[in-house]
Amino acid sequence: MKPLVADTGGLLRALAQAPDGRPSWPDYQQSLVQASAVIVPALILAEVDYFLRERRPAMKRLVADILDPRSRYELELPTAADLARAI
Repeated sequence: MKPLVADTGGLLRALAQAPDGRPSWPDYQQSLVQASAVIVPALILAEVDYFLRERRPAMKRLVADILDPRSRYELELPTAADLARAI
């Protein structure tokens, strides 16, 4: 499968779990699993952090996965142009 560029809503849905541990949004979760790479723009990661502020263990797990060189995640640092657009 092709690489996937994560956005806030899609990433949150892909990570969401029902009380029994099953994915709340299985199609989104499966897209993450099947992607050859999941590119996570750092500015998106900041938004995800905001939404997971009450769930610190989930955010810590996500960051650990992103920083793991064996994972499919690739952290994309913002460029000056990205920061200018964010303003």
